[in-house]
Amino acid sequence: MTTITGTVSGYTIMSPATTLSITTTGYVNGPGVRGESTGSYTVVSDGRIAGTGNGVSLDGADCSVTNGSVAHTTASIYGYTHGVALYGANGAVANFGVITEGLDGHFTNAVISLVSGGSVTNGSSGDTHALIEGSRAVDIGIDSGAGTVTNFGSIIATGYGISPLEPSSAKAAGSPMAPPSTPRP
Repeated sequence: MTTITGTVSGYTIMSPATTLSITTTGYVNGPGVRGESTGSYTVVSDGRIAGTGNGVSLDGADCSVTNGSVAHTTASIYGYTHGVALYGANGAVANFGVITEGLDGHFTNAVISLVSGGSVTNGSSGDTHALIEGSRAVDIGIDSGAGTVTNFGSIIATGYGISPLEPSSAKAAGSPMAPPSTPRP
């Protein structure tokens, strides 16, 4: 496991290390966090990630990202393109803080993109302040794979809330998801 406690400009996770931990004082900027394409990686951040492209971009199957915890709700992930992009099968994102993206109004990129399926959990019964916000909130299974979204916090989108899943496919607990402001194609 690798731990970041200060400021670094971009970080690439490479085998044999498979877990990246970012403490509350840790900050990754520039190109954000990336994973070597062949690995199954875990990112656990209680700090801040601000990527000029994606905040976190992992290519391998079974990758996961945890942003904050019930005890660390100030954790944040920002990416100009995507906050979190997981390209392999069975991706998992757990958010207890804030995840956003910077292309608001373009409707082309999601805050969280699980290209080959997976799951997103936003908050918990002990953390209803978790936030996912951007032009499109969550894309799951764009290429293949099924997915679930469990929401205890807020999911706010100026475009699509959850796509391509229909809202009835998402598990919503706590606050409702904001409806899309434009019709689905």
